[in-house]
This record gives sequence, structure tokens and C-alpha cells, in this order.
Amino acid sequence: MGARKKTTVYLEPEILKAAKLRAVEADQSLAEYLREAVVAQLAEDLDDIEIAKKRKKEPRISLEDVLKDLRKSGLI
Repeated sequence: MGARKKTTVYLEPEILKAAKLRAVEADQSLAEYLREAVVAQLAEDLDDIEIAKKRKKEPRISLEDVLKDLRKSGLI
């Protein structure tokens, strides 16, 4: 990984306050807390992409068919 780069992020005051409180609770700087939050979100996105690729091979079922089946079974 390369050297870290400085950036500016604009947050609503309430979001910034909450992030600062969470950083204090985690005994982290605000920068470290936000960096870890971004990394965690990116990792989650990658997991979602991998799951979507695996599910791509599954047969597709339309919402209309699902709703019809639910109606036939008396669930709706």
C-alpha cells in the first residue's frame, strides 16, 4: 500500500459529533476511526460483489411469480 494521502470530508455536524464520540469510545483518533470505517465498508462491498457473482448462476424468479405463488398458498 502506498503512502497515505490527506483528504477533506464534509459531514453534517451531528454525524461528525457521533463519529468523534465513537472514536473516543474506541480509543482512536477521528482519522483512524474514519479510515477503518471506510475500509470496512469497502470490504463489505467486495463481499457483496462476490456473493452477487455466485448468485448470478441461480435461476431468476420474477417478483410477479413469487407473489402469485404466495397468493396460491394463501399467504397473501
